Amino acid sequence: YYKNTNPVKLIDGNTIISDNEPPLRNKAFTKDDNLVIMKYLDEHDPAVAFFCRVLYLTCLRPGELTRLKVKDFNLETRQITIPLSISKNRKNKTFERIYISDELLQLLNDHDMSSFDPNCFISTNSSEIFGITPFGRNTPYNQFVKALKALDLRHKGYVLYSFKHFSNVCRLENKWPLAKIMIGNRHSSIAMTENYLRDLKNESSLCDLTIPMI
Repeated sequence: YYKNTNPVKLIDGNTIISDNEPPLRNKAFTKDDNLVIMKYLDEHDPAVAFFCRVLYLTCLRPGELTRLKVKDFNLETRQITIPLSISKNRKNKTFERIYISDELLQLLNDHDMSSFDPNCFISTNSSEIFGITPFGRNTPYNQFVKALKALDLRHKGYVLYSFKHFSNVCRLENKWPLAKIMIGNRHSSIAMTENYLRDLKNESSLCDLTIPMI
C-alpha cells in the first residue's frame, strides 16, 4: 500500500499541541551578551571578531560575506557591491549595493584594507584579516559556536544571524525609520523586516519602562 509518500505529511501539524516550548533560534543578542561575546572573540579569534562586526554593520548574510573580496569595497564611493554570483536576491539581475557607514569605514581603515590586493578575500584566518584563502563555508559559525560554549551561552538561541537581528534592533532603538531598515537589509517588504525585529515584542524589552498607576 506504500505509495512513496511520507505518511507524516498527512497529519495536520496544527492539531499537535505540546507542553514543551520550542528551542530558541535566531535570537537577537542582549547588549550585555553581545559585549561578552565580542570581548571573547577579540581576545581569542580576531578574524571572526572582524567577520561578526562586518555582519553587524552591513546586515550581509554570512554566506555572502565569506565570498566578498577587497575589490567589492569601494571606499571612495563608500559602496559594497554584491555580485550576482554571491547574492541571494537574483530576480532583478542587478548588482546590489550596500552603503559603507562611518563605523564600517573606520573598521576597514583600521585594518588598512586598501593596501591589499583587490582579489584578496575579506574573510580569512589570516592574522592580517585579508588574504587569498577565504573562510570555509562553516568556519565562522563553528568558531562562533566555540565562543558560545566557552561562555555558556549556547542555550539562548544565538547564531551568526543574531548579529543581523541585533543590528536591526539597535537601528530601530536609534530611531531609524522602518523603511530605511528595510533598505539596509535589502528586503523586499517591510513585513520581512519586521520579522527581524520580533524580539522587541518580548516582555523582556519592556523591563525598563514604567506603567502609570490608575
